[in-house]
Amino acid sequence: PLFLFFSLFRWRHQLNPPTYEDEYRAVRARRKNKAMMKDSAVLFALEYRPAYWWFEVWSLVRRFFLTALLLVFETLESCTLYVLFAVLGMLVLEREWSANLDAYLVNIQYTLNLQILFAVLYMLLLDAGMLDGELAAEDTTGLTTLPVFISACLLVFNITLV
Repeated sequence: PLFLFFSLFRWRHQLNPPTYEDEYRAVRARRKNKAMMKDSAVLFALEYRPAYWWFEVWSLVRRFFLTALLLVFETLESCTLYVLFAVLGMLVLEREWSANLDAYLVNIQYTLNLQILFAVLYMLLLDAGMLDGELAAEDTTGLTTLPVFISACLLVFNITLV
């Protein structure tokens, strides 16, 4: 992530031109810069709104926070609390930022973040013993298929939530 950040940081003024107030004019202008387009790191920033040229670095850091950083915690309780608050915080931040140029991709990203949150909540319910028994098997099926159904609806019908 650091190498990508420093590679993008060199081009920050071209990726987010300060003279353009209109985002779409800035997007067109930055695609015309031939020298910048030769740098392969820049390709990661082009799918995001100009002010969020760094968002791919955030995406990598987020993955690190949700995977490798979990090894730091010694108890299940502290790890669970960290994951719950990290997922909620990232969900709110990414929804507020809406960094992708395409609103459709923003919705897909939001839905995927919701699925991560639902997975954490589902595991909490399992650990608490609230999903035991025959009736719980039916509830579990409903809990696990709802996020998949929501994602499928967004993909098929191209519904925008923004």
